[in-house]
Amino acid sequence: MGKQTHSFPLSGDGLSPDRSPNLYSGGSMSPKKPMVPCRYGSCPELVPPGGIFCDRHSVPGSRPGLKPCRAPKCPTLVVPGTDPYCPAHRRTRNQAYDKTRPTAGDRGYGERWRRYRVFYLKRHPICVCGCGRPARVVDHIEPVTGPQDPKFWDPTNHQALTVQCHNRKTAQDGRRSGRGTNGNASVHR
Repeated sequence: MGKQTHSFPLSGDGLSPDRSPNLYSGGSMSPKKPMVPCRYGSCPELVPPGGIFCDRHSVPGSRPGLKPCRAPKCPTLVVPGTDPYCPAHRRTRNQAYDKTRPTAGDRGYGERWRRYRVFYLKRHPICVCGCGRPARVVDHIEPVTGPQDPKFWDPTNHQALTVQCHNRKTAQDGRRSGRGTNGNASVHR
């Protein structure tokens, strides 16, 4: 019989001869793509390249299609198609944005706008989208750049909406125009 060239069994269990985890996929000693750590907190398990979570953290409580938060080393799962950050990191990101954003008064929504809003909503109390709920927001149908814009104070460029309908319209318009969630470019339908 031939002479055995190694002193340990090749079990394919992913362990190297000294029984420590092999950092390369496939369980052999040949250098392939290195295994990566599980992204669940400080889990020490290794997963194949392209994997996100080890078996212990991906199967039992997770729903298929969930993705990890985009913040580095955050294991929280989020639903694709929504905000790519978990609530904690979304708050941090929004706070950073708010520090650079002009105040409502600087954007034209000061005392004069608040008085106009009350006046307009008394005359248009119901949301124009057809939901039948009381309106709370006076929306600019066509986008404006600020209080110097002639369309800013034009009543024909205003519509009464609920907060929910306004947020939906703003998000849809921002996606259509590629401006993010703060652009409003079309009439609410």
